[in-house]
Amino acid sequence: MKISTLIDTNVLIDVWGPTGPLKKWSASKITLCRGDGALVVNAIV
Repeated sequence: MKISTLIDTNVLIDVWGPTGPLKKWSASKITLCRGDGALVVNAIV
């Protein structure tokens, strides 16, 4: 069963933004989710 994973844009900022304490952790979680199903980005308004 494939699942969708909702990713908040804060996580993307952690990964693609400046190096910070959560960069490595956030990138590893996105990598884990990549094979499970669709990644859905939740934009912050």
